[in-house]
Amino acid sequence: MTFILKEPKSTQPTILYCLVRHENERIKVSTGIKTLPAKWDAQKQRMNRKASLLEQSANAVVDRYRTEFDVYMAEINREGVGFSLLGFRERLKNSGKPKVKGEENLLRFARGFIDEVNRRPQTIKSYNQTLSTKQIKQ
Repeated sequence: MTFILKEPKSTQPTILYCLVRHENERIKVSTGIKTLPAKWDAQKQRMNRKASLLEQSANAVVDRYRTEFDVYMAEINREGVGFSLLGFRERLKNSGKPKVKGEENLLRFARGFIDEVNRRPQTIKSYNQTLSTKQIKQ
């Protein structure tokens, strides 16, 4: 599984795709994320440090796709079923459906990101202040 930009040399935001290859076949699934190529590290398959906090949320989507792939592989191995690109595409399509309103989802993501991010204490404090002002405005 790799992640590629639709137009890696563009100066405008471009779509990030998840590309999965299996036995000379491949599927390309849009992640729903648009980003500037300058902010995507193709080697690390992550948003780089130039990206804003919101843009770095793309890393969570990349992680979710990787986790879904790992879970899918574990399930088909346990069941003794062969790998199916179309089956994996369906799994991604169904797993991405939001279960709560988008704004609540974003705030929950932001809280989780702040808990997991490895930044200086002053930066974490700034993130928390920003998040608390966003929650008050609701």
